[in-house]
Amino acid sequence: MLRHKPAHNHIAELDGLRALAVLPVIAFHFGANVNGSAGVTVFFALSGFIVTTVLLREHDQSGSIRLGEFYMRRFRRLLPASTLVVIATVITGWILSKPPIVRESLAALTYWADIERFTSTYSYGQSGYAPLEHFWSLAIEEQFYVVLPVACLLLLRFGRTKFALVIGVAAAVSVWFALAGSADPLMYFHPLARVCELLVGVLLALSAARLHRYWGIAALAMLVVILSGAVRPLPLITAAVTCAVIAGLPRVLAWAPLVLIGQYSYGLYLWHPLAAVIATTWQTRVLLAIVLAAACLHFVEAPVRFAMSVPRARRVMVAMSVAGLVVVALPFGRIAPTFIPSAPVVQAADNNPATGSGEKPVAVPVVKRPLRISGAGDSTQMFMDAAWQAYAAANPDDLTWVSPDPEIAVWTSGADSWIRDVAPTVPLSLAYDGPQGGLDRQGCPLVFDLEIRAVDTMRFTPSEKLHSPTPLPTCDWHIWMEPALARMHLDVLVVSWGVTSMWEYLMPDKTIAYIGEPEFDAVMLEHMRDFEAMAASYGTSVVWATYAPKMPDVDPARWTFPQTIDALAAMLLDRKCSADLRPLVRSEPNYPWYQDGYHFTAQGAARAVAWIAPSIEQCGALQTADERQHVNAQRGR
Repeated sequence: MLRHKPAHNHIAELDGLRALAVLPVIAFHFGANVNGSAGVTVFFALSGFIVTTVLLREHDQSGSIRLGEFYMRRFRRLLPASTLVVIATVITGWILSKPPIVRESLAALTYWADIERFTSTYSYGQSGYAPLEHFWSLAIEEQFYVVLPVACLLLLRFGRTKFALVIGVAAAVSVWFALAGSADPLMYFHPLARVCELLVGVLLALSAARLHRYWGIAALAMLVVILSGAVRPLPLITAAVTCAVIAGLPRVLAWAPLVLIGQYSYGLYLWHPLAAVIATTWQTRVLLAIVLAAACLHFVEAPVRFAMSVPRARRVMVAMSVAGLVVVALPFGRIAPTFIPSAPVVQAADNNPATGSGEKPVAVPVVKRPLRISGAGDSTQMFMDAAWQAYAAANPDDLTWVSPDPEIAVWTSGADSWIRDVAPTVPLSLAYDGPQGGLDRQGCPLVFDLEIRAVDTMRFTPSEKLHSPTPLPTCDWHIWMEPALARMHLDVLVVSWGVTSMWEYLMPDKTIAYIGEPEFDAVMLEHMRDFEAMAASYGTSVVWATYAPKMPDVDPARWTFPQTIDALAAMLLDRKCSADLRPLVRSEPNYPWYQDGYHFTAQGAARAVAWIAPSIEQCGALQTADERQHVNAQRGR
């Protein structure tokens, strides 16, 4: 095992500070309620300080800065491990039948992941499957490393004071830019909004300020409070507190366990999201992250960084980069997810002439039989779908749950994909660990042809960008709903687009509209009628479910207001078939209905399904299988 000696100017306390930065990041991603974002800010401020200190030392000794040597040191430090993580993540995703992440992988390999995330329309942690999302911070640092040495080379000739003045102005502009765009959560990824956190470290290095260790201890205590999540100040304040810790360097940071974690911090940061993809418990994830980080450091990072000559290291890094591009370009992501049936779920038969499969339809008894049901809607419906599967399992004489076949399932984001992928970070849990759920699509609204935003602080987004592109980035339910119903032969489809219908919509005249306002209600009603008519043409009745999200203390967005909830309920209850969950939920406000305010707990979903079940038969969807197939045949389906 290759070992490397610390440089003569190595400061153990800074490794301890790295440990304090990486631990809350990992804990947050593994489900702990800590301030992981502050950990990234600590890394930014520390990087700004260390890199500037190195550049200043070189400039003082030689009067110049050798850019080629600096960039080579940075590449040897960062590129081998990051490239290996991308390759391992892509291959692991292929093995586990995850959605493709080609764009994200290319961005990670080429250090523009911050821009890729900013232009993705997903705020941090909102993507269903994003194992390389953390590369956004590495991209910002690498971009900073490209610009800073050039700035030092050009501006240090005028003296440190003038250089510091330029850096101060740049930091002020960055702060202004961040505050001006603070209403947009995607600014979290923007390099111009985050560079001020690195520039604070640059200013500390230029000033060479030092604090008494008592002040350093006080700053460290304040930083620990911030990282714990007890207080959540602006990132700039966290960066300033970090610089105070660096200036004071309390000795406690040189504690051996912290120093050891800090020496592996880069690898731990890189590998822990992949560990979360592979493992299910936090203990296993932690152990796997440690093993991967240690192996990467000793067998990949250290040899390239310390043991190889520059020409050989360059060849190795080029070879790794080419291998990464080849792996990303392979058609791993085009493999459809596997459907795993489990009783009493029935996989719909592929008897659609358009597919040419020639399979026979699933035999359904004509005489007394259970109703064939499924669900449709946004992510809130997924949790009811899971409970419906459990209910069908307990009442097989009354209901049979039908899931879409694999060709349709790739258009949806049901229980065996999106919820499983989001659960490690939200966290969420399923009410029933069954196969692919219904015809749901996370984040997709019933009104799909208007721009939409989830809360007052998000920018408006075309609905086709609200979902990961698998296999096509669109929320138009016509694309997958009609072929699904033609193949599934349902009696009843339980539908809830509850949350997305309460979001803000941008009308064609560029005015903002909500449910309950005449302009939007007319559009909503048209889509509801269209959906019902489409379902009826396949012999399927629609049961609209409305309920009462409980998030006013967590997120004061307009769509959580009682009047907005009731306005949607009024529209749904005006339809022929509907089920109102509001009386049930509001009658027991202390019952654990929701995991996060709008996704049901296992107990809440089970009670909701039991409440809705009587509405199924009341909707009159009791045709025999022959009658339903006759309807389809008449329409040439």
